[in-house]
This record gives sequence, C-alpha cells and structure tokens, in this order.
Amino acid sequence: VTVRWTAVERGIDGNGVAALLDAGEPRILLNAGGGGGPARPQADATGDTGVSLTTSMLAAGDDAVIASRLHEILSEKRTLPPAKARQAPTGDLTGQWAVEIAFLASTSTHHLHLNQRDGRVEGLHRGNLVSRDIAGTMDGDAVTLTSRITERTGDSLNYRFTGRLQGDALAGDVDMGEYGKATFTARRVVQSGQSQ
Repeated sequence: VTVRWTAVERGIDGNGVAALLDAGEPRILLNAGGGGGPARPQADATGDTGVSLTTSMLAAGDDAVIASRLHEILSEKRTLPPAKARQAPTGDLTGQWAVEIAFLASTSTHHLHLNQRDGRVEGLHRGNLVSRDIAGTMDGDAVTLTSRITERTGDSLNYRFTGRLQGDALAGDVDMGEYGKATFTARRVVQSGQSQ
C-alpha cells in the first residue's frame, strides 16, 4: 500500500512521517519514498513524497491502527523548514567502491559502482546475493545513497547510507528500516593501470 502527498501542502515529507511512526507507540515501520532516490514515484503518481508498507504481515486490526496514526500525523498543521543551500561536492564518487558493512553480529562486503554528475549520484549496489539500483546526493563532503530491493512477496529491504567522504574513503551509518542499523566503511577500488 502506498500513500502519497505533496510535502509543501502537509508540511512533512515521507521520511518525516516514517520517523514519527518509528518513534511512536506502537512502533510502525514504513518505507519512505520521494525526494529523487530509487524509491521515487512513477510519472503518473500524485504528490512528491509518500510512504509505503507491506500488508502481508499485518495482524487483524493493524490496518486500522496504521491508518489512524497516518491520518493523525498528516492532519496536524506543520511547515516544512526552508531548504538549506547545497554545497558544491568536495570530491567525485565516480568509480567502484568496496563497502564493509558491520552489523551487530557479523560483517559483509558489498560493492558500489557509482557515477556522479554535480551533486547527483547514481549507480549499482551489489550485495551478497542480488544487485539493485542506488541513487543519492553529495552535499559538500556529506553523502546520502539509497538502494531498495523488493521481493515477489512484497517485502523490501532498503539500504540508506549516510556518511562523509575523505579522499578515497567513505564512512558512516546504514539504516535498513525494520532490519536495523549498521555502520560502513568504503574504499575506492583502483583498477590496474589507474593511478590513485
């Protein structure tokens, strides 16, 4: 199920609604979409932001609780804070990156193949089993990248990388929604014949 709206009209975007639901009682975990990342809406979708949820795991009555909380949040008067001016990127992420993700009890190596144009970044996120598109932004040295994979059952796994670039190293946090948080470090992969 997807709910979309125009952020300026409601004074809140999908990430803001998802954060309020995550912090509330009962805790409700949704996927936020909009803002130009991989979860961006199709051309015919209304609104510029939204949230979505997978209904296959809901117990009887959960739908009413979620609908009530969404209505409460989206009905409250809010004003979006003014957008801060973006800074020019301090580096270029274009290339291949080896990413070490440190989960609570294990680690995993993923690979990113990125292409940067100004502050916009797109590419491919290759995990242990599958590959998926990744997109995001670079604002000064601050990097935000999001990838999403959706199973046939409707379940999805999102990776939201937020970190800072220092030379050929990138480090920060990974938010995987209902699957928790982790940290990551990434190093640019130098191909043979390339100079650093």
